[in-house]
Amino acid sequence: MQVKILDRVFAYENEPAALEMIFAKINEFLEDTGLIFSHLKVDDTEVYTDYYNYLKKRIDRVELVEVEVRTVTEILQDALLTAEEYLERALPETESLAGEFYQGPSGETWTKFQQLLEGVEWLNQLLETIDQNKLKPENWKKYVPVALRFKEELHNLQEALEGRDYVLMGDILLYEITPCLKDFKSIIQKNKAYEGKKDDLH
Repeated sequence: MQVKILDRVFAYENEPAALEMIFAKINEFLEDTGLIFSHLKVDDTEVYTDYYNYLKKRIDRVELVEVEVRTVTEILQDALLTAEEYLERALPETESLAGEFYQGPSGETWTKFQQLLEGVEWLNQLLETIDQNKLKPENWKKYVPVALRFKEELHNLQEALEGRDYVLMGDILLYEITPCLKDFKSIIQKNKAYEGKKDDLH
């Protein structure tokens, strides 16, 4: 079978013993290039998990293994695109959730609130990960004050929740969290437009 990484092709025997060598070669390549492993394409099937066992089960008939790699920039852009899609869905939900807290939360309200918290936690982690990375979006300085404000409002929301002050929770969701989410969305969109222009120059 053949293993292809970018424009390099390596040949291996179709036997389980070859798997250790294949994964060693992939790791060596990643270390040398600084690229990041994304997934495998095995005879036209995209494989995203349990690569070793997937190959082991089919080792006698695999013809081509393509190793899909990405740059840090590509992964960053993908993450921001996912964040934008999340914000598209979260914004109307956050506004309607605020209304539900004003009227007195139902069981369904709490379910939606939990989903919002999970999404917001993911967004928070993404922003922290980007902040710790050497490579950042072009206009990262614009994210930082919004991220700090966002964190502070999440803390205020937590306090309002502990005090069972549902009107305050509605206020924070509507007048603090929603504007933060809108700002994030706007910054991401501007960043995409800038990246597009930059790509046009090459």
